[in-house]
Amino acid sequence: MHPIPEYFFYIEEIKNPNKSAKSRGATGNGKASNSGYRSQIRNDIEGTVLPETPRPRARPKPKARSVALTSELASVSLSPKPAPRNQAKVLQAAAILLFAELNSSVFGGKLPKDCPIEWSKKLNTTAGRAHWKRIRGANGNVARHDTRIELSTKVVDCEERIKNTLSHEMCHLAAWIFDSEMKPPHGPAFKRWSDRIMEARPDIIISTCHSYEISYKYEWKCSSEQCGRTYGRHSKSIDPEKQAYLKTHMKNFKVANPEMQHGEVMRRLGEMFRAEKEATVDEELDQVMAGMTKLGINSHIG
Repeated sequence: MHPIPEYFFYIEEIKNPNKSAKSRGATGNGKASNSGYRSQIRNDIEGTVLPETPRPRARPKPKARSVALTSELASVSLSPKPAPRNQAKVLQAAAILLFAELNSSVFGGKLPKDCPIEWSKKLNTTAGRAHWKRIRGANGNVARHDTRIELSTKVVDCEERIKNTLSHEMCHLAAWIFDSEMKPPHGPAFKRWSDRIMEARPDIIISTCHSYEISYKYEWKCSSEQCGRTYGRHSKSIDPEKQAYLKTHMKNFKVANPEMQHGEVMRRLGEMFRAEKEATVDEELDQVMAGMTKLGINSHIG
């Protein structure tokens, strides 16, 4: 058993004021003298290594969140390449600002200022789409124009595409509302408005159809040397086995059924593919169970 350091007793003496002066020792003036004890404590402690008390870890201060749209945009647009989670907010704000600017400078503020700009996940290859409906009042006169613009989240993924696509859709709205030109969709009125935008904003290019390269999450490439075509999809929607079956049997099935419509041909071939696939699975299962029986393994299922 280790002896208790002497300074612990000295500390107890100093901290206990209830003990008599006689037990502690007294000076000539009747007051207890603690200088000797303190000196001894100092000497003992200086030669003893005491463990340090760990400091509690400071909690990180929560980052302030801006509730104002303008402040939030200012904070995310400082970076030349916004983080993916902020990218959508930056593009949405850019579309709103561009609509307001072009409506004022090109269309004289006559397009509906509250025209919603919606971001759609359903537009897979189309960059944008404009919608317009004339709302008439009780007297038969036009009361208001119901408009909205859709932009594709899968195609319109940068500010350059926002400028070109949103301008294109605004030209459609102007041709419908101001010129009553419904057809052709890219007729003289549409081209006249697009020329005005490109004159006011030379950095904007408006064409009748886009040629944007779309970034697909999934891609399949035909292994045939005669084809070699690549097919892109945003979801895993292509079954290579089924496509190979259709390609193999399509020609002969059409020859055998010349009167059948294409939709019916596809439906029948799909049914044939599923039936053959189920038969193949059943055959493979029978082979596995037969092998288990041959090895003396209980193959009872169910």
